[in-house]
Amino acid sequence: MLNLTRSRTYVLDFATLADGRIAGLAKSGLLTGKVIVPDIARYKEANAPLIERARTTLEQLAKDRGLKIQVSRSALEPEELVKVARRNKARILTVNRELKHDDVPVTVLDELHEMLKPVYLPGTELLIKVVKRGKEAGEGIGYLEGGIKVVVENGAGLVGKDADVIIQGALETAVGRVVFAKPKYSEVR
Repeated sequence: MLNLTRSRTYVLDFATLADGRIAGLAKSGLLTGKVIVPDIARYKEANAPLIERARTTLEQLAKDRGLKIQVSRSALEPEELVKVARRNKARILTVNRELKHDDVPVTVLDELHEMLKPVYLPGTELLIKVVKRGKEAGEGIGYLEGGIKVVVENGAGLVGKDADVIIQGALETAVGRVVFAKPKYSEVR
């Protein structure tokens, strides 16, 4: 995991620069210290949009006063990346899950993202806007920040309204997390 108490040395691969999320991590102040990056000019085989995104990310990182950027002369392919990290006692920050290595610390950005996702535990109360009817009779559908779908039991009558709901459970699916809830208040007739 990232050490937030002192500056460290990090090594980035080309794919991480081209992904661009690392700039947001730096902007947040969670990434400080020395960052070793590959020489983008060595990636002639990559398509132009990837090279441009990597260049843009590098420019954003260079503007951050909390970072010292060092460009490695090599292309930093996986074997070289590990050697550079080992030599500099650095952590590898990557989008490539296959770069996990036994003797070099590696943080995969997608895994970090998963750890930072909000947890919706049963009993949690939320206010959501029910935007449409669900597939099953009586269901209403709403969405949380990040596109998390909320299926509201007996929520069809709430379409177009903000509703206080109580979380009943959640399920991780191939298309993302789905949260199941019921209205906190039921209508009295």
